[in-house]
Amino acid sequence: MNAGTVRRLRGGALAGVLAAGLLAVGPAASAETVTVVDEKGSRLQDRPNELVKGRMTYEPSRTVFVARVERLNRTKTRVFGSVYYPDGSSVKVRTQYRSGKLVTRGTFTRAGQEEGVPLPAVAQWDLAKNKVTITVAGADDPKPFNRRARLDVYTVTKGAQEGPHCPIIGGEVQPCNDDYVTAELSRR
Repeated sequence: MNAGTVRRLRGGALAGVLAAGLLAVGPAASAETVTVVDEKGSRLQDRPNELVKGRMTYEPSRTVFVARVERLNRTKTRVFGSVYYPDGSSVKVRTQYRSGKLVTRGTFTRAGQEEGVPLPAVAQWDLAKNKVTITVAGADDPKPFNRRARLDVYTVTKGAQEGPHCPIIGGEVQPCNDDYVTAELSRR
């Protein structure tokens, strides 16, 4: 065989191995990202906590909550996110500045339990863009094989109760004019 034929055979074999490898891995994991604009209506909080919109990403490698807040303020703004699983368990994440230091906490609570366990989460604040991003890494996901969940992003004035102000009926959060957005997302 001449050198050109050998190169073509090697190239064909390499392409075949790569194609077989990709088929063995399967299709790429998919995720859903949703952006929800906060409803117009009566404003229940001042501007440092007025949520303009939230973006939520639910994928196997991470869960991300992004809040756009009118006039984001380190001393006054607190941002929260949640994942509500179909079995009644949940993840809650929150971030704020306390004594000039960024504090971000996550908690996983199993269905029927009142006490949650700590869950790692990281946050980034971009004051110039009025944007807060909270991320839970896929390695820390307490339910990595869960396919559908309801996520939310909301803000709460410091000193106020830390839960969303929207009513929850039959386990479903109802729409309201508070600084709160929610959506059901899927991943695989």
